[in-house]
Order: sequence, then C-alpha cells, then structure tokens
Amino acid sequence: MMVSYFQGKGGEGMIIDGCIRDSRKALETGLGIWSRGFTPNYHFQTGIFPFSVNHPIACGGRLVFPGDIIVADDDGSVVIPLKLVDALLEKAGSHKEWEEFTKMKLLEGGDLRKYYPLTEEAQIEYELWLKNKSD
Repeated sequence: MMVSYFQGKGGEGMIIDGCIRDSRKALETGLGIWSRGFTPNYHFQTGIFPFSVNHPIACGGRLVFPGDIIVADDDGSVVIPLKLVDALLEKAGSHKEWEEFTKMKLLEGGDLRKYYPLTEEAQIEYELWLKNKSD
C-alpha cells in the first residue's frame, strides 16, 4: 500500500532502510526501489505513516538532510549533500571523459598498467585527446 501511495503522489524512486513485502508487485510498478531485501513476513503496517516532512533522517547509517540529492542505480545509492553538488558535477564530468578515454585505449589493446590509472605518459595522451576532442 505504501508503494501505491508513493506512486500516486508522483514518486519516482524510493530507498528503504529495511525489507519490503510483495516484491513482484512492487517491482512491476516501474518505480526505482532500493531496499535491504524482500521478506514474506507480515508486519504491522497500518500504524506506519510519515509523520514528519522535510526533517533530517538517518538511512543506511547516513544522515540525510532535506534538499540532499540521492543518486541510485543497480549498484546502490549515495547521498550528496546539497552544498557539494556543484563541485561533484564538475568532477563527474571530467571523470566521465577520463573513463571514455581509458576504455577506448584498453579496447585498442592498450596496457592496463599504463591507462588504469593513467601514468604520466598516458596523462599527456589524455590531455591531447581532450584538446582534439573539443576542437
């Protein structure tokens, strides 16, 4: 019922610091769902309802504040404090380019020890590749 309620309110994904029931039905909703697992056990869910909104919470051993960004994929989820978003976006863009370059070199038969992580020689190649890519 909580999954249906959340979806009805326009939710797109949920992170649950615990297990949920009815996994097949929950996953069929198309919502992104990250939980500790699934369980057949019934619990007393009639008394569970959000009683606070826009307050800090603890989830997965981490403190989450209103406005924090949650990024999740099949490998898990991370909390990004709002004050770090701009710096992270800048770093993530350059990391993506580095991964693209490294993967290209490795697919061409390049030496893993040279390109992962980049040696000084490979760093020069990478910077030239970046310059040519942006021209």
